[in-house]
Amino acid sequence: MINQEILNAVVQEIKSTPADELEKRLQQSEHSAFAQSINELSAFSRSTPTAKKPKRLALLTFSVY
Repeated sequence: MINQEILNAVVQEIKSTPADELEKRLQQSEHSAFAQSINELSAFSRSTPTAKKPKRLALLTFSVY
């Protein structure tokens, strides 16, 4: 369960931050998550024998979306 103090701090941060700054942070976060998924796919592709790739690749691809 989320600590109420942490939740209140997050809500306060959101309320006190201008909308354009929140949008910028959201976009950076989305780009970061996408980049991480791409890096995981690349690392997996280089390190896994071909026979084991299909199922794991499908799971990694799904996590990108």
